[in-house]
Amino acid sequence: MSAAALASAGSARRVVTGSRRESVPGVWRLLGVPVDGWQGAGNCAEPGLDPDLMYPLEGDGPAVAEAKATCVDCPILAACLTAGMSESAGVWGGMTAQERRAVRLAPELRTRRAAVKTAGGPGVAA
Repeated sequence: MSAAALASAGSARRVVTGSRRESVPGVWRLLGVPVDGWQGAGNCAEPGLDPDLMYPLEGDGPAVAEAKATCVDCPILAACLTAGMSESAGVWGGMTAQERRAVRLAPELRTRRAAVKTAGGPGVAA
């Protein structure tokens, strides 16, 4: 979809027009990732999309929501999330770095809770 089409459709995607960024096809090329692979099929690789869009500041609710909106109907959502699980910044696969960290830690936390429960730790109902 062209930058003009995105803008006229009232999309939540931030489109930069009339700047040098207009020729950058999303964050993948900005990061030096070849966009001829699976990354090039992502919504964030749309020409004219502001490359900073996918790297909002944590806690900036509107910017995070805008980045996540880009991921909603992305055809490579699952692959992107898998690739981004070890990334410490940005929205990958529709999740922030904080959300991805929570997912990564979930199995470890379950194991710790089970160990405390088994040991009859303080505050743990048997």
